[in-house]
Amino acid sequence: MNKNKVILSGKVGQDARIINLPDGAQVARFILATSEVVKGRNGNISVETQWHNVVAWNNNGIEDLKSIVGGVELELEGKLRYIKYTSADGTSRSLTEIVATQILLVK
Repeated sequence: MNKNKVILSGKVGQDARIINLPDGAQVARFILATSEVVKGRNGNISVETQWHNVVAWNNNGIEDLKSIVGGVELELEGKLRYIKYTSADGTSRSLTEIVATQILLVK
């Protein structure tokens, strides 16, 4: 069986943008930074940071979306979603995001 599963641990870049939907559901969008130490071919060590677009729904076991604020460290589990769309100016664009199914705030 195939799986689409992502596990990330990092820091939230800025406060989540929370949208309240007419049916009472909430969705939060935020950016998560993950960093790793990398040793180059020349022996120099550097830190590389990746930024991930994350979307989280309150009905996926994530109760307090308001606690997703800039600088908070968290671990999340979810799946990758690829979106293709056409922008207002007619340009074809694509976006990769993680749909979170579980979020754990690291204390």
